[in-house]
Amino acid sequence: MKDIKATTQPNFTLKMDPTEVGSGRLDWKKLLPAAYAAGVRFYFVEQEPPFERPRIESAKICHDFLASVQA
Repeated sequence: MKDIKATTQPNFTLKMDPTEVGSGRLDWKKLLPAAYAAGVRFYFVEQEPPFERPRIESAKICHDFLASVQA
């Protein structure tokens, strides 16, 4: 799973401005229930540079958000 900042501009070079899951433009509150309904039971969070905070802090932010969303 990845998320991108709302400020990411559409482009043809696949350049994304990454952010923590739940902090960007993707609508996880709709995506996660749909994924669950389709049979998805496991997720992997991926964060790419540039990193704005320590990676473990970023992982905790993602975890805390995902734990708060009911699938």
